[in-house]
Amino acid sequence: MEQKLGRQRQLICRILTAIGCIAVICLWTFETRAGLITRIDRVAYPVLLTALGTALGVMVLLPRWHRAAEWLAYLSFASYCILMVSFFTAFDADTQLYVISNTLQWMPMLYIAAFVMFRKWEAVVAGVIVFVLATIPLIFMALRGEFSDTDHMISSLVINAYAVHLVVLVSMSLFVVTTMAFDDARAHAAVLEGVAFTDALTGIANRRGLERILGNVAAGETTALRSIGLILMDVDHFKAINDTNGHLVGDRVLEAVAESIAGQLGPGDLAGRWGGDEFLLLCGRPTLTDAHDLAERVRDAVARLNINGVKLTMSAGVMLWNGAGRPEDALHRVDRALYAAKAEGRNRTAREPAVA
Repeated sequence: MEQKLGRQRQLICRILTAIGCIAVICLWTFETRAGLITRIDRVAYPVLLTALGTALGVMVLLPRWHRAAEWLAYLSFASYCILMVSFFTAFDADTQLYVISNTLQWMPMLYIAAFVMFRKWEAVVAGVIVFVLATIPLIFMALRGEFSDTDHMISSLVINAYAVHLVVLVSMSLFVVTTMAFDDARAHAAVLEGVAFTDALTGIANRRGLERILGNVAAGETTALRSIGLILMDVDHFKAINDTNGHLVGDRVLEAVAESIAGQLGPGDLAGRWGGDEFLLLCGRPTLTDAHDLAERVRDAVARLNINGVKLTMSAGVMLWNGAGRPEDALHRVDRALYAAKAEGRNRTAREPAVA
């Protein structure tokens, strides 16, 4: 998921940079034909277009330098805007209003691009720095009285535009802070949920987690597991192993068994610790033979274990459940199958017919 989101973000960055190149070409062409291009833009447009084009080329052809190319594109555009702001009062009267308006209406893209291209706090910092750097020249102009010689409409335009810029920057920054708080809360909830539904010793699902899955199957919510094989297994003579070798060895036995089970699971299969030395497996393949084969593979894997010289065997009961009826009824039937395997001498798998 993270990789998919990363690729999506990179695609958006490339699209924005490409749009930037097209915008520069269009403005350059229009202003030249309309006689509105300034002496600064005659030099700045080619430089900006070269920087954006280079950044786009690097993004496409050299993906490992994608982050550096993103910064090149952003800093080039930011430098251009700050340069134009610095010369607001130096432009000819016939082009001054157009240049100021054009620059001010493009500047919010700096804040938007920052929040698209960069990580959350990077975006906030980049946006604030650009806003401050673009404000400093205006402050010096005001202190030198340069705005007093200009039309009051231009002064009002600049003040209103910067007020809007500040609102945009603050709003997006607050959105980032809120999103980060939401992400933290969601991650914390995921951790708590994981703890609630995970067995602390073995790291696989616990009884509560398994019951939730079975409930979803019964409710028809887990369509991929609508018809499943239920396998209930336990370690033969586990109490004797515990009594003879101690609980630490017993815990290591359970951990090793859980690892062996996990190693035999295929796509659509799930497993958890049902309680004590019992493990419940959910076989996603829709035949009783598939469930029986999975149980046998697990038993063979466990039989190859050697924990402190202790040789292990397991008994298993299997059945096919189509999700109809209560999960408790299906579990009762598979428990009877396990009991039958034990009654027949342990170290074997017993089948139970499908239940409606």
